[in-house]
Amino acid sequence: MKRYIFLAVLLLCLSPVHAADKPAAKVAVAKQVVAKPAMRIVGPDEVEPGELVILIAEVPDGAGLDWKICPPEAVSKLYIDSNKRVAVFSARAKGQYIFSLAVAMEGKATCLVHALVNGGDNPEPDPKPDPKPDPKPDPDPDPDPVPGNKFVLVVAETGERTAKIATALMGFRTWLVESKHSFRFVDPDIADKDGKPPAWFVSFAEDIKAAKIDGPVLVIGNLSADGKTVDGIVVEAMPATSAAAIESVKQRGG
Repeated sequence: MKRYIFLAVLLLCLSPVHAADKPAAKVAVAKQVVAKPAMRIVGPDEVEPGELVILIAEVPDGAGLDWKICPPEAVSKLYIDSNKRVAVFSARAKGQYIFSLAVAMEGKATCLVHALVNGGDNPEPDPKPDPKPDPKPDPDPDPDPVPGNKFVLVVAETGERTAKIATALMGFRTWLVESKHSFRFVDPDIADKDGKPPAWFVSFAEDIKAAKIDGPVLVIGNLSADGKTVDGIVVEAMPATSAAAIESVKQRGG
C-alpha cells in the first residue's frame, strides 16, 4: 500500500501546473504621454537681397497647409513644393516680407507667421549708456514724447502666434510701412549665421529681460537722423490689436 501511495504522490509532483491555476500577477501599465510638437516655420530672419531663402514648415503629418506672402505682389518670387512643407523665396527688392502659413489639423486652424528682412539697414542701439547713473533719482513724470521716426521692435515666438495675433501684426506692419517707421518683427531666439544673437539685438534683449514681460513684447525707441542709433527705449507687452499697438507708438510721438 505504501508503494502505491508513494507513486501517486510522485505523479502529482511531476504533473504540469497550468497558468490558470496560478494567481495572475499584477502588472502596472505605464501611460505614455506624447507631447505635441510645437508648430513653427524654420528659416532665416535676415538675408542679403537676392539670396535664396528656404522656409520649412514643422507641422504634424497630415496637416492641411496654405502659404501666403505679404506684400501680395511678391508671390511671383515664392515657390511652394508639392507637399507644401517647404517654401523657397528670393527677391532683390529690399524690405520686409511676411510669410503666413495656415495649418488645418483635427478640425482646428492655426496661423504661423515668419518675418524676413531682405537687405534692410538695421539701426544699432548705443552700446555705451551712462556708466554712473544716479542711484537715487528724483521721481520724474514721463517726458514729453519726441516726435519723429521711431524704431519699433516686436518680439514674439513664431510657434505661438495665433490667427488673431497674426492679424494684429499684419495690420500693425502695414501702418508702420505707411508711417515710414523702421521696424523688425523677430523671434526671441533670433540668431545670425553663426548661431548667436545679432549684435544689434543684444542691447534690446537686455531691456526686454529687465522688463520681465511674459509673452509678445513691443519695443519703441527714437530713431536717430542717420538711422543708426536708438534712444528713449520703452518696453511693454504687445497689445492684442493693431489699433492698440498703433496708438502706443503715436503716444510716443510716432
